Amino acid sequence: MFGINRELENFSDIKGYTLLDIGAAEGIISLEAIDYVEKAYLFECDEKRINALSATFADYTNKVSIVKKYVGEIDNEDNITLDTFLKENEIGKIFIKMDIEGSEIAALRGANSIFKNPDLLINFAICTYHTPTDADRIKSHLDKFNFHSHFSEGYLLCSGDLRRGVIRGNN
Repeated sequence: MFGINRELENFSDIKGYTLLDIGAAEGIISLEAIDYVEKAYLFECDEKRINALSATFADYTNKVSIVKKYVGEIDNEDNITLDTFLKENEIGKIFIKMDIEGSEIAALRGANSIFKNPDLLINFAICTYHTPTDADRIKSHLDKFNFHSHFSEGYLLCSGDLRRGVIRGNN
């Protein structure tokens, strides 16, 4: 299994950014980055994990918000697009960390407006190993918006396939 802590190369690179931890799980990335970021939004829907995240970040309630919604390409009671989320929250610089078990491409489709916004600074680290086609599909989608990106070094062995682990980059 790919270690989540390898999604970020250098925490000082996100100093002053707002972290969107999409698929927060245990909140490892957010916890490691909390002293560098302006604010962190942790997207998580598993109630047990939410309780643990609330306890973990109890001392950071002014800096951390837990968003109990799935990030995707539709908006409804249980889901939100990144376009809608950013419309509702004025943010100028974001770091998107995304590890949502193969739903990454759907979440990226829900971010087309923000990806076209030249005034919004975006850095990202997105998992690409959940399905055999994720790396190519995610890279192709990001290329439509002229993002600068590169894959993490090496490959992961997943279900007998060698796969790229993470794509990193910025606009």
